[in-house]
Amino acid sequence: MQKILLSAELLILHLQKSVNMSLKNSEANGSLEKALFEEKRAKISEVRKLLEPVPDKLLLYCSDASIARYLRARNWNVKKAVKMLKETLKWRLEYKPEDIRWTNIRLYIQILLAAYIGRRLCCVYRRSLIFLKYSSFSILVLSFNLFFTPVVPFYNFFDLQDEIAQEAETGKIYRSNCFDKYGRSVLVMRPGCENSKSTKGKIRYLVYCMENAILNLPSDQEQMVWLIDFCGYNMSHLSVKVTKETADVLQNHYPERLGLAILYNPPKFFEPFWMLLRFGDHPCEVGPGMVFS
Repeated sequence: MQKILLSAELLILHLQKSVNMSLKNSEANGSLEKALFEEKRAKISEVRKLLEPVPDKLLLYCSDASIARYLRARNWNVKKAVKMLKETLKWRLEYKPEDIRWTNIRLYIQILLAAYIGRRLCCVYRRSLIFLKYSSFSILVLSFNLFFTPVVPFYNFFDLQDEIAQEAETGKIYRSNCFDKYGRSVLVMRPGCENSKSTKGKIRYLVYCMENAILNLPSDQEQMVWLIDFCGYNMSHLSVKVTKETADVLQNHYPERLGLAILYNPPKFFEPFWMLLRFGDHPCEVGPGMVFS
């Protein structure tokens, strides 16, 4: 009986020591997390001071969350993060990604042309009444000069098509109407549906889709999901120049935006190019998740 009691007392003492150790570890972990949080907050404030002054229209891209993403992309190195963010702000001022719109230029031109034709017809009618003393042939010549001559240059515009609408014709990139289980926007990419040879147009359309996906993110999310379907993809769709420019834009101006990339049926020859896009010079710039299916 005494042996049983002694064993029970020893067990209780051991449990008390374990609980005390756990509490101490929890307090230590809590203190460490608090210290790390304060350090990160200090670095965010330091970056903001080094960025000043920032134009009002760019303040949105200098929020705490935005600065934290650039710091994470540079492993919390303040100088590198400041340099990277300054380059992005300069790029946004020059490239103006927020101004890229999906508009129907042809429709606008048709409306303007219809209004212009109506106005010229009124002018022709009024002036014809004034110059009735002219011969019928003279009136015909006058009407042509007043009406058709100014309109001819407009016909050249009918060949214009909106750059974004043209790039989107085949559905090679689009934002899905659904979100993943974490509430992240899903960008569906189908490189096998490529329909353009313009590097500039491809990059502008990618930027348009990225901006659209970011605008539709919930307030508690910063990252998105890419679903890349390689059906129909072959060597003719592969471009080193486009891949490099895509990597430059995503890594330098959209850091930490990719939460997960799902590559469906990727060909073997694409993997080296994906590694260029995925890793680049800084492994943590775009995002950590990649799944081959």
